[in-house]
Amino acid sequence: MGYDQVQLLLPFVRTVEEFVFCRQMVERAGLTENPHFQLWIMAEVPSVLMLLPEYVAAGVQGIAIGSNDLTQLMLGVDREHSDMAIAFAPHHPAMLRTYRQLIMGAQQAGIPCTLCGYVATQYPEMIEVLVHWGITAISVSPHEVEQVQNAIARARSTPLPGLPLASPSHSFPPDRSAP
Repeated sequence: MGYDQVQLLLPFVRTVEEFVFCRQMVERAGLTENPHFQLWIMAEVPSVLMLLPEYVAAGVQGIAIGSNDLTQLMLGVDREHSDMAIAFAPHHPAMLRTYRQLIMGAQQAGIPCTLCGYVATQYPEMIEVLVHWGITAISVSPHEVEQVQNAIARARSTPLPGLPLASPSHSFPPDRSAP
């Protein structure tokens, strides 16, 4: 295989055993013979947060936080249901703690942690927080690249502000539903 930068990102992996099953299939397909190949998972199921060291021990080489699905599952909110859409809050204090724990867990494990989903573009002020916490990449639509690139540049040029750790008494960024 002549590819130098092949990464496979497995979506919606719910258990370490599921990951091992998929990893074995990938190995049988010969992809892992390439020394540059990496096998990642989407961190969009709460079990990834709780068992990240076990996933890494099983062979996970990177994670991509799927903020949309992870928010839905962490907060128990159906983002597609019109009556529940207002409760879908990727900036909720529980989600901030979740992102931070995943990023820090990935750092401790020595693997990259990226972000997918709309959180960075719906709440661009969160980009600075995520960059300071150590996110390694942010996935965005082509028309949002410049906005996100500018926010990353600002984050890299400013000292770490007194970031609030998500607590029930306040949320960061501010609630956008307030008038």
